[in-house]
Amino acid sequence: IAVVASGAIPPLVGLLKASMSDVQKQAARALHNLTSKNVDNKVAVIEAGAVPRLLSLMKHGAPAVREQAVGVLRNLTGGGKPENKAAVAEANAIPTLITVLRMVSPEVQVHIAVILY
Repeated sequence: IAVVASGAIPPLVGLLKASMSDVQKQAARALHNLTSKNVDNKVAVIEAGAVPRLLSLMKHGAPAVREQAVGVLRNLTGGGKPENKAAVAEANAIPTLITVLRMVSPEVQVHIAVILY
């Protein structure tokens, strides 16, 4: 919570656009952890503009980056506020996730299935 209170979410979201996949992965991992079971953090991540960047990583990111990005998306759409799932859907997530479904590992496919549910 101290991390979020210090304003860390917007810079982490910004790092999702980094040119190095390791930076993208670690930023997504941090957002994944911050959105686990914390409704306020989920809202903050959505409001910081993470969803379009996460979806871009699902299409163009390295496999390790996709694993973290899909975890954030799953956290954002699960539990908490129904508005979060709607915000993800409004960002064109459904066609994007269906498109990448065939290109990702079985573990990522499971997460996508849960998001689409």
